[in-house]
Amino acid sequence: MSDCDRPSRRVLLSTLFGVVALLVGCSAKPVVPATEFPEPVLVRVPASMGLYMDPRFRTYEHVDKPPKGFEQKVSVGPASQVLFTEFLAAQFRSLTVLSQAPDEQAPPAGVEAILQPVIEDVQIASPRGDQDEFHEAWIKYRLNLRDPRGRLLAAWEIAAYGKHRGALIGGNHSGLTAAVRDAAAGMALIFRDGAAFRQRLETALAATTSSASDADRGASATP
Repeated sequence: MSDCDRPSRRVLLSTLFGVVALLVGCSAKPVVPATEFPEPVLVRVPASMGLYMDPRFRTYEHVDKPPKGFEQKVSVGPASQVLFTEFLAAQFRSLTVLSQAPDEQAPPAGVEAILQPVIEDVQIASPRGDQDEFHEAWIKYRLNLRDPRGRLLAAWEIAAYGKHRGALIGGNHSGLTAAVRDAAAGMALIFRDGAAFRQRLETALAATTSSASDADRGASATP
């Protein structure tokens, strides 16, 4: 794939601008962000994928305890659910969103492999005083690649970072929103070479199928 075919980080970030509006406050119930965003412009990978997001991912909340002010609940899960759904739907030939874990249901028809994002950690560094002009946010994702039966094929760590002037954590212009956009850029790097990803996927699936067949033969041969 030529360089001009690869998704540009700059284009990706501008296309996904405003992906989240995470509004936070001292309320016990976080505000859920909007769910309608511009469609990312990407070169599609020739693969039919499934996407499974478990309840913990979809509802993930981070409790921020700044040095000053009130404890704040940040609703990271709903925004992440929208981000991964919109991005991966634009990245692959087709995307099927699954309501059950792959090992709890029959392999979905037409799905070659399944992606499962996980939020591993969220950190927010708020300004500590009047001299601190910026706040920072880190979101650590893991993106699992599984075969249709749920067996792990590969996994990627996505370390997302955002920084913004001022103390406001939520909103379109914030460090947390910048971190979510950075996660999208991280995914673009994973899938930037569609042909290479396709080849790696076929190799991993073939190896998993061969291992399963060997195990089945060994079980049937056991007296």
